[in-house]
Amino acid sequence: PGEERVLDAALQANPATIQGQVTDAQTGTPIAGAGVVTVVQGSGIIVASTQTDQNGSYLLTGIAPGSYNVVISAENFTSQTVSVNLTAGETEIINPVLTPNPATINGTVRDAITGTALSNALIQVFNGQGSFLASTLTDVNGQYTLSGLPEGTLSVQASAPNFASELTVITVTPAETETVDFALEPNPASLTGSVTDAQTGAPLPGALVQVFIAGTNVSVKSTLTDPNGLYVINGLAEGEYRVVMSTDNYASSIFRIVLGPGEERVLNAELLANPATIQGQVTDAQTGAPIAGAGVVTVVQGS
Repeated sequence: PGEERVLDAALQANPATIQGQVTDAQTGTPIAGAGVVTVVQGSGIIVASTQTDQNGSYLLTGIAPGSYNVVISAENFTSQTVSVNLTAGETEIINPVLTPNPATINGTVRDAITGTALSNALIQVFNGQGSFLASTLTDVNGQYTLSGLPEGTLSVQASAPNFASELTVITVTPAETETVDFALEPNPASLTGSVTDAQTGAPLPGALVQVFIAGTNVSVKSTLTDPNGLYVINGLAEGEYRVVMSTDNYASSIFRIVLGPGEERVLNAELLANPATIQGQVTDAQTGAPIAGAGVVTVVQGS
């Protein structure tokens, strides 16, 4: 109460734009009022959002260059996620075609010790590749409903202040309604630290810090470093995690850590500039046709 906070911002010139039209996959008609949300790739951090107009058209402006997921959703339709890599001044055209008859999940979030319903708990859903799909908050009774979900394997996460987050993996079919309840443990662990340039020691603002449960590709927590290169991540359950810190034009740093209940771990990263790149094309050995959606993973040799 009474705090006077100073908050400075350094804005980037020549931002990128995303625009397009959202239509019904069966009829081809435009979908008015569809939500279009842009999030930092590999996280649920929202950087821009809008709704389609009566013609199903939308426009998102003022987006900084970088890698993003664009999530398109509408009532009674399956949401769709499109990955983009934006450059300065670029205009990216995305015309999503949404399929009707989506799946739905609902449930209740409670305190694991007292059984008390937790209101305003955050529910997030990710697809099998770890891309953000949708989110909502629980009501005063700790209950939630999320519709517009695609069929297949989904990761559903619940989180609330002063509680450890919980992640559940489910499989849904078209038009199915599945109940997913959560019991969150109090006394969560936390991560704090800094991300700096390994050569100069200068802080790296806007670096992405992601926390994954060991052995998965779903980011259970993520944040961006502040103007001083500092970050804070709360609400982590005890267990083993993979922490990835990254930013444009630097090599990522990857850590394997084990957290105990209530532990406050300090984890700093020094990133090396001008990283190497691997690129190429994946094709069918028999037909020579390109293979879309193939996974490419780089691991440390001998590990």
